[in-house]
Amino acid sequence: KEQQEGKEIDPKLKSVNAYNMAPELLDYCRQIALQRGVLLFVDDSDAACETCKKKPSSREGLMKEAILVCMSYILQTSGYETWTLINSQVLFMWTTQNILVELTRWVGLTMKISNYIDTYPKYSCICGCCSFLLARNFTDPKNINMKACNCSVAYKSSEASECPSRGCADFVSFVKNRYGLKWENIKWGYFEKDDFLIGPFGQGMQKNSTYQKVMLNSKGPDRNSYCCAVTEKGQVEWSSSDRTQKWRLYKCSVCHVLTHALSLKDGRIA
Repeated sequence: KEQQEGKEIDPKLKSVNAYNMAPELLDYCRQIALQRGVLLFVDDSDAACETCKKKPSSREGLMKEAILVCMSYILQTSGYETWTLINSQVLFMWTTQNILVELTRWVGLTMKISNYIDTYPKYSCICGCCSFLLARNFTDPKNINMKACNCSVAYKSSEASECPSRGCADFVSFVKNRYGLKWENIKWGYFEKDDFLIGPFGQGMQKNSTYQKVMLNSKGPDRNSYCCAVTEKGQVEWSSSDRTQKWRLYKCSVCHVLTHALSLKDGRIA
């Protein structure tokens, strides 16, 4: 429409392709899978992919390439294998050899990145939209300062607990009712900001947000989480030294489980 009116198209729109859309697309696929929904891709031939813009006669749209990218990532198959599978289920799934070759290269690179990430301890929410990578020295759980907690608001034990939560037992009950997972308690690990490869608040050895999106194939924990509460825990020892600790809690914006917490006193991350 903008071309017909003689207006210039936004340069950002010109550079849109299925690969730089992948993090947002795959996060949406995770949300659909969590809700056990059905995802419909609508092919708009006006929003043609970069390869197809060079072929005006082509009716191939951006969404068809997006389907190939999503399916290849989920199934970890080559471009040709994915196209063959989809083409066996639908009547018309035209594509070009160049697209399949490029897709196969992308899948190969993605698998290499995934294998590299597997060498690091990884923690994720239930849907996978919020993931954190710790430094390799935390591969052994013994190196993690971890404490299990089952505090409860009903029994008034949450205020005296050292965890960041408003009530771990209440959260365990939520997870059981919502997702059918039977957890006995919540295990909180406590870290410094530079203990991560990819951490919250842009912390960790890899701080570049673009690289984080490529490595996780997700928008990342900072964009996929939200602050849900601020808690204040206070304990006074016999020495009368004040141990008040204030925490800012965060949840995944998709599955709504607790993902991390930030200490407003000493900057620790739980």
